[in-house]
Amino acid sequence: MHVSATNPGTGTLRHAMDATAALRQAGVTILAGSDAGYIGIPGTAHGVSVHGELRLLVSAGLSHAQAWSAATSLPAQRFGLTDRGELRAGLQADMILIDGDPLTNIGDTLSIHTIWRRGQPLDRGRS
Repeated sequence: MHVSATNPGTGTLRHAMDATAALRQAGVTILAGSDAGYIGIPGTAHGVSVHGELRLLVSAGLSHAQAWSAATSLPAQRFGLTDRGELRAGLQADMILIDGDPLTNIGDTLSIHTIWRRGQPLDRGRS
């Protein structure tokens, strides 16, 4: 296959971005999922890589709110996890308090103030 600016081929970031945009435009639910690191791919680590993926989803045409939902409520819905995915009485009460607004600036996900797990704040200094 000839690779060029108009035909980037498969396996390129541009191809992945175009495919994501096409899937979204076709009505496919897009979920975030690169937070599980893969040995051999520099820059991936459990939990951390999802921030970069969210920025890439926005670059692929999702709104900031759509990208945020791709990492929060939508996975819970798609996997039938009825005890999480939103803030509501009776659910697990997992929450990230962010300094900023990821619904208008997805980069604000990096400004984590507090993480809550099952209603309790986590001590991020503890391993």
